[in-house]
Amino acid sequence: MKPAMRLAAYYLVIGVFLAALGRSATADESDQAELKKIEEATLSLLKCPIADDVGISHLLDQLIDQEIDQAHWAHLIDLFYVTKAPITLKVLPGRLYKISTLEGGYEINTRVIAAKNLKRLFPDFDRAKPTAIKTASPEELTSALHATMTLSSDKLDQAALDLYHRARHFPMNHNRYGKLDDLQMACLIRMKAQKYTPPDEDEDFVWRHVLKICQHSSFEICPDPFGDYDVKQPLQLALEYFPEKSRCLIEETSPSHLKLSAWQKTYLLSHPVHPQPWMRQVLISMLDNTEAENKGTWSYGPIWNRHLIRECDMAAKAIADSYLHVRFEFEENPAYLDKQIAKIRRVIAGEKGISFAPPPRLQMPADLPTRREKRLLDIDLSFEEILAISNEKEIWLAPYHAQGNFSPRTLLKLDVEQNEVTKRVLLENSVNDIDYLIPNGRPDRAYSFAKLAKKVEITVRELPSARVLKQLDTPFHSDSIENAAMLFGNQEDSLLIRNEEDTTICGEDSQWVIAFPRDGKQLHSIDLASGQHFVEWEHFETPRFPSLVGVAGSSKVIVGGWFREKDVEKNVDAWPEDSFGAEPAEEESRLHVWDQATRTMRTLENTPIEGWHEGRANLAWNDFEDFASIWNLETGRRLPFPKTDDQVRDIKFDRKGATLFMWRGQEIDVFRIVDGESLEPISRLVFPPSVNVGWEWHPSMTLSSDDKWLFMVCQNKDAKEEIIEYDEKRSIAIFDISDFTK
Repeated sequence: MKPAMRLAAYYLVIGVFLAALGRSATADESDQAELKKIEEATLSLLKCPIADDVGISHLLDQLIDQEIDQAHWAHLIDLFYVTKAPITLKVLPGRLYKISTLEGGYEINTRVIAAKNLKRLFPDFDRAKPTAIKTASPEELTSALHATMTLSSDKLDQAALDLYHRARHFPMNHNRYGKLDDLQMACLIRMKAQKYTPPDEDEDFVWRHVLKICQHSSFEICPDPFGDYDVKQPLQLALEYFPEKSRCLIEETSPSHLKLSAWQKTYLLSHPVHPQPWMRQVLISMLDNTEAENKGTWSYGPIWNRHLIRECDMAAKAIADSYLHVRFEFEENPAYLDKQIAKIRRVIAGEKGISFAPPPRLQMPADLPTRREKRLLDIDLSFEEILAISNEKEIWLAPYHAQGNFSPRTLLKLDVEQNEVTKRVLLENSVNDIDYLIPNGRPDRAYSFAKLAKKVEITVRELPSARVLKQLDTPFHSDSIENAAMLFGNQEDSLLIRNEEDTTICGEDSQWVIAFPRDGKQLHSIDLASGQHFVEWEHFETPRFPSLVGVAGSSKVIVGGWFREKDVEKNVDAWPEDSFGAEPAEEESRLHVWDQATRTMRTLENTPIEGWHEGRANLAWNDFEDFASIWNLETGRRLPFPKTDDQVRDIKFDRKGATLFMWRGQEIDVFRIVDGESLEPISRLVFPPSVNVGWEWHPSMTLSSDDKWLFMVCQNKDAKEEIIEYDEKRSIAIFDISDFTK
């Protein structure tokens, strides 16, 4: 690595350290000592003579590689001295000496030529005391300034000012690669940060310098606000140092204006050091433009319903923040922002007393009634889930997640009064009998999905006896797609169900199994009474990451995943690279909702297509990218959600679809569902202080099938700190909710 690159990397590390430390106002003594060392090292470097390392290296190549006469060599050195800097004659002998020694690592012929040139051109050079001249290239100095820009230091301010004037007069030939421009700009930025004002004799030079950098950049064609070549800081310098002169760079009526985007204009005119009437007027003129900036690069809102940020929105934000000092945020939708912009116009016109309050949000009452647990059991059992058939006298436990890839093999009956297991029920008949349980069935049934030799079988069992009520063969294959092709001879006909996300149960009495093979295009149904199988719906192309979530108490199934629309050209590149963070445009998929009773598929606009959890009747809840929301699947509208800083961990609906239990943080909030359109907070369940509901493991919340009890599985705080996933230290909090659900 070259010295300049090493130093740049070193100072980059310093810059990261300083950014984390802030401006050192709150740094402790050890941090202050480190800052002092950084300041001293930077000062030492900034005071070094400027040297054109590239030019010196080029001259050395000429002196060594070309066998020319001594007069020509002297001419080259004299020319370099005149066009570069006086430091050359001090640096060059030492460089030649280093090449002539073993220290340089050069070939023998190169060392001989270097020694010969050193003797001829610098006969007075003392080889016994080869003094090293410490110099710094413009690149090294620029990196040091940028890395310590946030370090408040009067000494560094003065050193930057001195360096600025030295750089102005450094005679680098043709300002090689613009490195001196970069250095002078770094000095100016450093001085600007410390409220420096250029003296009168420097004003013309500074203005020409800033103008030159701005007008020779190509940032206007870059998607980023200021492109790869950063002219943001030069423009900010111009607006601070010469606010009136800079008008010609911004206003499009001027022939010398820059091709600034709306984003760039609003960025530059926000928070001006010296506000000018023309600055505000430029922003006001942008309020009429409702076009989206830069083809919709910037947007706001939840990922399932993004709104493009328009030029008028950006201008309104800059005016509100920097000139009127009122609230304006990118929120709600464009219609809402239009109303806020209309308010800004009224304030500009001189109207007083206009409110810019945030949009109304559902707030939790401060005096919301709270309720503690009816009973708390501390047990030493390896389990995680409580089955809905439980009640206040007996609790049925599943050792593993009943809806996960690892299903319960044995059910445990816990006697509440005795606080001990009094019965064990074997749920499986053989090792391969249960692959996983299909979710959303009747609470008194277990619906297992087993992959046997060359088939997939569904078994329905009674709970808690585990008595087999029905067994059905399915049309699905048990092996992988590749093996299925070998076994059945036709890969296209092979059907594969790989996990519970692709299979669910629907119907008011859990009549149907609905499946979507992950590698297929068809939605399948199996009638649990008759065993009949139908292909219900087919998409023209295999969707990405299809998932099924049955809505309890209804025949609805949420069909999530990426479904390309038929009118979009088939192109692999059209699929989003990352379905969790992508924001596709015309190829954006819509949420599908299948109704098995009517055998119809609906699509909902502006709704999440992933992250769906359980629901009831017409409601279901979603947790996409840690943004929880509750939706009415009939109307496609999102219910107003209570504002909270705690992440929602789980939501349960009672079986009437009238009450909702929302677990977030250390509490469970209880809401009445009003007409399927709004939530009314009615109470709060508070966890006992002796339990932990952290994320280190998987606590669960269960409503009993009669809606009278809520069971919360928690971690006992007496459990060891480094708890493994299935540690036996558990607590069960039992809440009486019968008055909420009656």
